[in-house]
Amino acid sequence: MRKLLLAIVLVLSSLSCSTSLRASSASISLQPGTLQHDGLERSYWVHAPDGLEAGTPAPVVLALHGGRGTGKGMCPMSGGLMAVADEHGFLLVCPDGVERHWNDGRGIDDWRAHAEQIDDVGFLAALVEHLGQQWAIDRSAIFVTGISNGGLMSYRMACERAELVQGIAAVTASLPEALACDPSGPVSVLILNGTDDPLVPYAGGEITVLRRQLGRVRSTEETYDFWAEVNGCQRPAIVTAEPDLDPEDETEVQRTVLDACDDGTRVELYTVFGGGHTWPSGPQYLPAWVVGRVSRDLHASQVIWEFFAGTMGARLSADGPQQSRVHSTS
Repeated sequence: MRKLLLAIVLVLSSLSCSTSLRASSASISLQPGTLQHDGLERSYWVHAPDGLEAGTPAPVVLALHGGRGTGKGMCPMSGGLMAVADEHGFLLVCPDGVERHWNDGRGIDDWRAHAEQIDDVGFLAALVEHLGQQWAIDRSAIFVTGISNGGLMSYRMACERAELVQGIAAVTASLPEALACDPSGPVSVLILNGTDDPLVPYAGGEITVLRRQLGRVRSTEETYDFWAEVNGCQRPAIVTAEPDLDPEDETEVQRTVLDACDDGTRVELYTVFGGGHTWPSGPQYLPAWVVGRVSRDLHASQVIWEFFAGTMGARLSADGPQQSRVHSTS
């Protein structure tokens, strides 16, 4: 019976943050939208904080759901990204993958997005242009984050649209081995991976669900080293142990930082020892014996925004004195 339940749950989760949790009441502040791209009607959801000043360009954060997820579910369920957007004044946009999946470059054909080679890179780039027609956006501050399938898609955006994306933050995801990654320039990368992730292996290798092989990923360390080389980062890295804020969650967090990189970029890794296929400080959306533990030792959504905001400040410093567009991250 336990094995049967595990099989059912894994099929439903399918490398995702499950949508089984209901969206919170915060979802009432989400605005739906659509656009036509590559012959398909694509959908997305926007959370625009009340504090956005009319006419003042705002940073944009695209938040990508995991497999079997939705944009409407991602915005309120990603451990508080909406609250962080309200506090710091950025436009939060949660698009939908085709039939709930992204073509992240794994080279598989298990879902329509992969089998039909859906142009999700082109869609997300077109979405930024589309948003620019409706909102005052800061085109030098376009960021992408995501979990699982969405995290893998974040890497693909950095690989293929580095001129558009200033930084990415990938949660429970490593660089797909099959993805030909040759960025046009440096791009800041933040990685948040758990060592006990039962779906996307921290040490790299085959992603397997119910004996189905779903593509291979590089190890977390190899992914980190790849982006360090792409960005021309100077070593050694700064390694620190983060405070163990919740000893009962059975996790500990180590932060590894390279902040002396080309064009003011940076590469950071949060290793969540004992952490699973989960968003730190997000919901325990499935039992821990299925997806692993949620760490309560860091607030991933806040950490992600602070990383993006810090990247903006570093890039401005590298480019010379300009009027800062960064909201306080205190």
